[in-house]
This record gives sequence, structure tokens and C-alpha cells, in this order.
Amino acid sequence: MKKFLLFNLLALICLGNAAGDVILDSTAKVTMEIKNPIEAEKTAFKELETYIQRIFSAYKGKSRANARIVLQYDPQLGAQEFKIKCGSGKIIISGGRPQGVIYGAYWFLDRKMGVHLYDAHSEYCPSKEKITVKAFEKYGKPAIESRMYLFTNDKQSGDPKDEAGIRWGTFNLLSGNRPAAEKDLNRKYGERAEWSLPLGAHGMLGLIPGKMYKHRPEFFAFQNGRRIDPVLRDVTVDYCLTNEALIAETVKRCRHFLKMTPSAKYISLSEGDGNRGMCGCAPCMKLVKAHGNVESARWVYFANRVGEQLKKEYPNVKLVIFAYIASQKPPVNIKANDNVAVQIVTLGIRRGRPYTDPKNKMANKFMQEIVSRWQKVCKNILIWDYVWGGHRLMTFPDQLLNLHNIRIFAKLGVQGFFPQENHAVGRMVYNQGCPFRSWLLARAMWDPEECGDGEALETTFCNEYFGPAAGPFVKQYYKYLRKVHWESGFVGMTSGGTLTRAPFEAPEVTAECFKIMLKALEAAKKEQNRTHIRRVEFEMLPVKFMAASDYGRVKKFLPEKKSARELIAEIRSFIRGKSKDVKTWTQYKRVHRTLNMVEGTGDITAEASREYGLGRASCAYDGNLATSWTPGLGIGWTMIDRGERQFISRITTVFHKMRYVRRATYSVEGSFDKKAWRVMIPKKVVTIPETLQQSGKVNDVYCFDDVTLAKDMEVRYIRTRIHKMERRLGSGEYGMQDAQHTEQYFNLKELPAVLLNSIVKE
Repeated sequence: MKKFLLFNLLALICLGNAAGDVILDSTAKVTMEIKNPIEAEKTAFKELETYIQRIFSAYKGKSRANARIVLQYDPQLGAQEFKIKCGSGKIIISGGRPQGVIYGAYWFLDRKMGVHLYDAHSEYCPSKEKITVKAFEKYGKPAIESRMYLFTNDKQSGDPKDEAGIRWGTFNLLSGNRPAAEKDLNRKYGERAEWSLPLGAHGMLGLIPGKMYKHRPEFFAFQNGRRIDPVLRDVTVDYCLTNEALIAETVKRCRHFLKMTPSAKYISLSEGDGNRGMCGCAPCMKLVKAHGNVESARWVYFANRVGEQLKKEYPNVKLVIFAYIASQKPPVNIKANDNVAVQIVTLGIRRGRPYTDPKNKMANKFMQEIVSRWQKVCKNILIWDYVWGGHRLMTFPDQLLNLHNIRIFAKLGVQGFFPQENHAVGRMVYNQGCPFRSWLLARAMWDPEECGDGEALETTFCNEYFGPAAGPFVKQYYKYLRKVHWESGFVGMTSGGTLTRAPFEAPEVTAECFKIMLKALEAAKKEQNRTHIRRVEFEMLPVKFMAASDYGRVKKFLPEKKSARELIAEIRSFIRGKSKDVKTWTQYKRVHRTLNMVEGTGDITAEASREYGLGRASCAYDGNLATSWTPGLGIGWTMIDRGERQFISRITTVFHKMRYVRRATYSVEGSFDKKAWRVMIPKKVVTIPETLQQSGKVNDVYCFDDVTLAKDMEVRYIRTRIHKMERRLGSGEYGMQDAQHTEQYFNLKELPAVLLNSIVKE
């Protein structure tokens, strides 16, 4: 009898749970229970109605569940918060304003209905007879308050004129767009202008532009006995941040722009790009000395002073300064006011492992000495993180790695996370792993724990975006690269690519990726879905690019015996197929410039001490002055294999344009076997003549050296060491410069015409 009663009790519990589930089909109704709904709430209503129709349209009339989806405004919920209650034939989505309701609607469509917007123009919408949604309650609140994705080359960036991009951001629960005046389009999707005009980064360039030097030179840095005119420095502008008139003018300009963007949460007071040194006036130096002898002390002081005068008028606006390059180290004996925020930039930080991984020593130091210490100076911390892999397309082996870093920063309680994604070399020509990476990062910024380890989301993406036939092969490709990367223990990746050759860039790895993606393409063609075929072809571009740019090492492993030029031609052909008119074609110029850079390097056998991004050793020997080798940071050597012993009588070495280099110290040596080396050119200093340095033709003059050897030397390998490289600063002094080796010619009969501009003519 007891067993019978227990069985019935369990049955009743199960029936109760089943009764609480909600069945959605073509009869489902969306109801607006909001008096005077705002535009974003109207959008949420329309989107739910549209997708209900699309999902169930093929099965209309086959069932009669008559469920309801109800939208409600809840004034108790915050601007980005929502609640969903599902049960008893009804789903209630309530939220705050302006984004709560639309976030709740989009969260429900994505997580429960299976609608995925992968990029601004690519979505997956299932077709079903019905969907059973198990009873649940959900409270939605972002793990990180401000989430703005910075796409460098795609309209997905939140261009205020591009509805598809703004819709993509809101659908994936991002919080705002780039600085812009209030627009109806923003209100339609509940987007606030997170950032005030004029700029969302390097804001001082817009608030106090360099052209103001003519009338207010005292606003700008005092260096080497004079105020520095920033006009010739482009985006590098140094200010005298203790100057009372500058503070007053900045307050005035902030008021002007904040009136144009009344809902903004932030206004950027951050420095220009690559600043060359702090102001040397007595008040600035006194301030710096009192607070740890670091540049950031001046910026905290400046932001505090400006913020004090804006706080009453704009109590909810935070003034943002950078912790970037020279200003990265936090000051001591000074605190940032409550309406000041510090945006910590991860420039140069190694990202081959998560930032707290013991193997990533540089990032560990960054987290301990920069992030943790800034948290003691300023309570409002934002992170600017570089999540891209440079311009070589196939330079990001692990699409899931960023999940770890977002978890780290979410647990630290940062207020904003801004991943910069240069995911396209030319619009819509994706780097390897996109748009999956961008879609995943948007989800992770909302709730990293919801993403798990990312594997399931990766599988879903591959199967839906590339199709059920090709998807498993693309997943295999992602997983294979990730496995190679993690097993290698490689750490040396930065925002511009890899520092030296990474294990996942090995020729046999590239060839294996090529083989896997060929299978994916074959599977897509059998499925005969043109969209899936094109997407797989897109995903193959980075693999082809990698094979072409490293062809000398990869060719023996490739399944298809095509030359580097043939692979480049295939990429060009595909791009031309995408750009059918002149307007569209211009969007791909950058791609073609990149292809031009590697087209002549594939068959050159060369090595270097370290390579960075597109700065391969072979670029120093391809005859193209538009390409160059660089180690990324510091100095090093490049070496070419001539293939056989040859007599060398003349060596012409080009370092770079005057814009980058004014003086170089180098030497050249030769060998038969790469073991015994003979000096060909002893250590030598090369300087651009002073007359040319004063000309201002920074893009017409090269730093180069032309040497006729005392006696012909027979060698096979030629190694060029760059011992020191310097740039002439605006003050007239020399500062250190990363090595640049633009070109090297052997046995020239006459100099290339372009180098004649680099010679002082008598």
C-alpha cells in the first residue's frame, strides 16, 4: 500500500511539472501589457510576433496550444534587468527601462527558441511544429555592466546609421554603441549612447585638438625647453595637465558634448595614441614626483579636477582616462574621485594563455601590478582588451580562450569590458574563427558562467552556421588548432599576432587544417546549400592565406599541389565574387594590399630571430618596399637562404621610411652551413642626412645603406643583424625604435629609383 501511495505521489509530481510546461506553436499570442510602451518595448513585441510566425509557419493549424507570451514593464527592475516566468500556459517577460524588456525578449528567443543572430547579416531560425518550454523562472542581469564590442572593419561595430549592426548588438545583449548623438534607431532597440561625443577613446584629441596649439600653446606639453606643437605628431598629443586654463577649457568642451548625448554614461578624457613623454613644466613635475614618479598621476589629478566641476550637472557620468603605455602604472598617494573611471588597456600583454594562467608570467604580473593596484586607486575599472589576432587572418588558435579572461574580470567586478576585434581584413573577410568568436564574446560578457566551457556553443554554431554536413568538419578544425596550441604551452601571442613562429603555425599544422577544411567544403557541396558553401569558403580563406604566406615550408605537406600565387589567386577570385560593384569593391582594398604583401614572399626561404604579424623574414627579401620584417618588440636578425653558393659583391639594406627610422646600427655576415659565419659588413651606423631630416618628407625618404664589398664573397646564407634602431623625436633627440628591415638587395647594378629621394643631391 505504501509503495502504491508513493508511486501515485511521484506521478502527481511529474504531472504537475508537465502541466507547468508551456507549449508554443503557431497559435501562440504575444500580448503587450504595458501602458504607453517605449520604442524598445514595441520592438520586442514585433520581434516576438515575427519569430513565432517564422518558426511555426510551416506547421500552421496542426496544433492548438493557445499559449501566451506577455510583455510587462517592471519599475522595480534596473535599466538592463529582466525577469521571465514560464508556467501554466503563459510566459511573462518583464523588465526595466530602456533595455530590460527587449533584453528579456531576445534572451528568450535565443536561449529557449533557438534563434541565433551570428552576425549582423547571418541568423539561424529553426522551423518546428511546436516547442515545449519547461517551467522556469529567470532573473537576468549582466555580469559586466557596460559591454560594447569594438569591431574595426565591420558595420557590426554599432555604426549609428546601420540598423543591422545595432540590432545584432542588442539581440546579443550588448549595452551600447559608439559615441553618437541620440538617434531614433538607438531608441528602437533600447540602446543608450554609452559614450558621449566626441570620441570613445583617445578622447582628449577631440576635446582639445592639436590645432588649438596656434592660439593656446600653454595647453600642450613643455619638453626640452619649449611647448610642443602636436600637429606634426598626428594622434600623439601631450598636454600640460596641471594648466588651469586647460582644465577650464576641457570642462567647457565636456559640457558642450554631453548636451548632445544626454544619456551617456562615460566621456573620454583619455590620452592620444603613443604619447612621447609627460610635460616637463615645474607644476607637472612636482605633481608626478609626489605620486610615485609615474605619468598616470597627472591624468588622475586632471580627471579629478574636471570631474569636480561637472559632478552636479552630470552626476551619472564618469570621466574616463586610460592606463595605457606610459600611463599604465598606477600612482600612489592619490585617489580617483567617484565620477572618474580608469580604462586599463591590455596592449602588448601575452594572450596565448588566460591572464591568470601560471604559464603566462607577463599577464600574471599585469594582473597583480597593474589591475589590482589600480583597483586601490579607482573604484570604477573598465578593461580594453585586444581579442584579435592581427592581420594575418589565421592567428587565433583558440576561440574559447577569451571566456577565461572575461570570467576573471567579471569576478573582479569591473564595470566595463570592451573587446577590440579586428575580425575582418576588409569588411566581412573574416579572421579565422569569426563570427563565432564575436558571437561567443557577446554572450560571455552578459554571463560567462552561462557559456560553460564554450564547447557546446561552438558545436551549435558550426552546425547551424555552416550546415549539418560541413559543420562537424569546421568544428574539427577549431578543435584541432586548439589542441595543438594548448599542448604546446605557447604563450607569445599579442594583439598584433604571434611573436616568433607559434607551434599552431607549423607547416604540417597548416596543411592538416587545409585537409580538414577541404572535407568541409566537399560536404557543403554535397548538401547543395549555396549559403553554407560560401561560408565554408570564407572560413578557408585564412588557411589558404597561411599556406601561401609560408609556402616554402608548407608545400610539401599540402594535399593539393598549388603554388603560392595560385592560392593567392583563389583568394582574390573569391573576393571579386563578393564585390560586384565599385562601391563594394573599395571595401576590399585592404585585403588586396595584404595579399600584395605576401604574394611575393611565399617562395622565399628566410628565417628571423622573431617574427610579428605580417612582418615575416621573407618580407625583407621580396623586392617590395611596402613590406617589412619586424620582431614586434626590440631588435634581432633576419637570414635568407640563397639556395646555393653565390658570389656577393654589393649589399643594399633598407631599414624603413623616415617616418619610423632616422638611424640604424647593423652588421651583415655570411655562411655556407649556418654554423661558421664570416663578416661581410662590420657593425655600422647609418643616419639619414640632417638636410633630409628637416625636409618633413617622412614618407618619401628611407633610411638605407649601400655597400660595395672590398672583395667578392661566396656565401649561401646571409644574416643581417640589427643592433639598434632609433627614431628622431619631435624634440630633435633620438628614441628607441623596434627593428624594421624593409628590404635587402644583392649585387644591384643601380639603386631603385625610390631610394634616390633618400640621397642629398649636391
